[in-house]
Amino acid sequence: MPADIPPSTQTLTYRELGDAVVRVAEGLRMLGVGHGDRVALVLPNNPEHVIAFHAVMRLGAIAVEHNPLYTERELRHQFEDHGATVAIVWDKVAPTLLDFPADVGVANVISVDITRGMPRSEMLKSRPLGLTVAKPALDDIAVLQYTSGTTGSSKGAILTHLNLRANASQGQAWVQGIVLGREEHRGAAGPVPKVRPGVGARGNAHPCHLPSGGSANL
Repeated sequence: MPADIPPSTQTLTYRELGDAVVRVAEGLRMLGVGHGDRVALVLPNNPEHVIAFHAVMRLGAIAVEHNPLYTERELRHQFEDHGATVAIVWDKVAPTLLDFPADVGVANVISVDITRGMPRSEMLKSRPLGLTVAKPALDDIAVLQYTSGTTGSSKGAILTHLNLRANASQGQAWVQGIVLGREEHRGAAGPVPKVRPGVGARGNAHPCHLPSGGSANL
């Protein structure tokens, strides 16, 4: 069953998605990422973003989402605030992060060429994450989602795993007719608002459709 369908109409099944997630999670673990650590994601809406997001979730780490179109100043403010030492980024943004001063503390920048995809990267050559690695609790922090900063400096809003689960339930209730485990395309087409593959807002493509076994068209 398709999980995410890139614009090229190439499909990614739930089995393939799950395998990619646990391999990227193991790659992150080998870099020292663990429970409660912050991992910055600076990616457009694409399947690699979904894989990276769920890999961070699986480790019990905290995903810190960033708009990949932000200026160097905007990104630096957020990195100085959250202190993530590992970042998975669009290759066009990688030079900006690599130019940050050493005191910003970004030790590992994983560059993703979205024209090739994460499946061809070194991250997916890792062995799958072991089953003994503990999963996060519902009250653990899952995401730091920065505000737009319209009225001042952007600030990180804290979302727990329970918040994300509630958001998924709200999406399922809002989109009538979704049946658990049945493929659904309705309401999932179009961009996910503002680079939030797991948080969702208008549309709720990932929180609503992926937990239900549906398909998301990115």
